[in-house]
Amino acid sequence: MNGNLGNHEAAIADFDKAIELDPDYASAYNNRGNTNRDIGNYEASITDFDKTIELDPDDAGAYSNRGLTYRDSGNYEAAIADFNKAIELKPDYIGAYSNRESVEMELSQYESVIATCGELIRLNPDDASAYNNRGVAKIRLKKHDEALTDFNEAIRINSDYDGAYNNRGAANAALGNHKAAIEDYDKAIALKPDDAGTYSNRGKTKEFLGNYEAAIADYDKVIELRPNAAGAYSNRGTMKCQLKRYEEAIADFDEAIRINPDDPVFYQNRGEVKLMLEQFEDAISDYDEAIRVNPDDAELYQNRGKIKSLQQNFEDAISDYDQTIQLNPDYAHAYQSRALAKIMLGQDEAAIMDYDELIRLFPNSAAAYVNRGHTKLKVFGFESAIKDYDMALCLNPNYITAYHSRAMAKLFNNQPDEALLDLNEAIRIKPDSASTFARRANIKSFLCRFDEAESDYQIALELAEQQNDTTLKTDIEKKLQQFDDSTL
Repeated sequence: MNGNLGNHEAAIADFDKAIELDPDYASAYNNRGNTNRDIGNYEASITDFDKTIELDPDDAGAYSNRGLTYRDSGNYEAAIADFNKAIELKPDYIGAYSNRESVEMELSQYESVIATCGELIRLNPDDASAYNNRGVAKIRLKKHDEALTDFNEAIRINSDYDGAYNNRGAANAALGNHKAAIEDYDKAIALKPDDAGTYSNRGKTKEFLGNYEAAIADYDKVIELRPNAAGAYSNRGTMKCQLKRYEEAIADFDEAIRINPDDPVFYQNRGEVKLMLEQFEDAISDYDEAIRVNPDDAELYQNRGKIKSLQQNFEDAISDYDQTIQLNPDYAHAYQSRALAKIMLGQDEAAIMDYDELIRLFPNSAAAYVNRGHTKLKVFGFESAIKDYDMALCLNPNYITAYHSRAMAKLFNNQPDEALLDLNEAIRIKPDSASTFARRANIKSFLCRFDEAESDYQIALELAEQQNDTTLKTDIEKKLQQFDDSTL
C-alpha cells in the first residue's frame, strides 16, 4: 500500500521486512526492484531483480522489469537481452514486446521496431499504439506511404488519438499532401491544444506553402506554450525574414541564441539576415561564432568566405574556401568561389586548377567548362578557350552563353565567319535575344557587311525596346547613328 501511495522509502522498508522474514520471497525482491528503479537506485534495482531471477529463473516478469531498469539507466543492449528472455519464457508477453520496441526506437533500430510492432499487432489487433509506433518507424525509413496506412489504422481504432493525427500529418507533408497534413494537425490540436510540437509541425507545413503569416502564428503559439523553445524563435525569425521584416527576424534569432548559445544554426541564420542588410562585419561576427561552436562545418567557412568576397577581401576569402575544401574535398561550390577570388587577385593559373577540380566533381557541368574557358583565354589563348567552349556545347547544345563566348574567341582568333555561325545558332535557339543580334551586327560591321549589320541592329533595337533594356538600346542607337552619319 505504501508503494501505491508513492511513499517509496516506506515501501522499501516494508519489502526489507518481508525479505527478512522470508529470504526466498521472490515477489518481495521483484517489488523492491521496481521501487528502487522508480527512485533512480538502478544498481540496487538490478541486484533485486538478479535475486528474483535466481529464486525463480522462469519469471518472465522479472526479466522484463530488469530490462526496464537497464533501459532507464541507459544500458540498452542489456535491456533488449532481458526483454528477449522474457518473450522466450512467455511468447505472448505484450508488455515485454512493448518495452523492447521502446528501446529499439531509442536505438534507431527501425526495422526491428517494425517487426516488434508486428508482433504486438498479432497479439492484439486493436493496439492503436503499435500501429502508430510502426508508422513512426516507417517515416524514419522514408516509407511514407506505408506509414500513412499504419496511422490510418491507428485512427480507425482510436479516433481521438492525437499523436496519430500528428504523425499522419508528418507523413502527408512528406508525401506532398500539405492540405491533408494541415487538416491532420488541426485535428491533433483540437484533441490536444497544448501540444507545442504539433503547432511547430503545422507551422513548417504552412511555411512550405508560403503562408508565412500563418506559420508565424503557429510559432507564436509554440513560444507561448514553451517560452524557452529556441528552435521556435529561430523558425519564426526565418518567416519574418521571408516577409522582409529583417529587424524583427534578428530579434528572434537574438532570443534563440540567448536561450541556446551553442547552436550554430542560430548564428548562421542571423548572419544571413545581416548579410541581406549589408551589415557585413556583423554577419562575419555571427559566422565566427557559428564556427566557434561547430568548427568542422565546411558550409560555415564557405558562407563566411562569400561575405569576405563581397567586401573584396579576397585573400581572407580564399583562406575560408581553403578551409572549406580541407574539411570537404568534394565541396564543388568552394572550388568555384575560390577560383573567382583568385581571378580577382590575378591568380588565373591557380583559378584554372580550381575549375579543373570543379569539372572533376561535375564532369557534365557546361557552365564549369565555360568559366574555365574564360580564364584559359587570358592564360593560354583563344584555342585553349575554344576547346572548353566546344565541350560546354557538347554537354549542352542550347547553351547561349557558350555560343556567345566561342563566337568572341573565334572572332579574336581571326575566325569571323565561324564566329557568325555560332551567333546564328544562338539566334536560332533564342530568336528574341537583343544582345545576340547586336553581337552579330558588330561582327558584320567589322566584316564591312554594313547593310546586314544595320538590319541586325534594327532588330536588336526593337527587341531591346520591348524588353526595356535601356542600356543596350542606347548603345544600339549610337551604332545606328554612326550608319546614318556615314551616309550623309
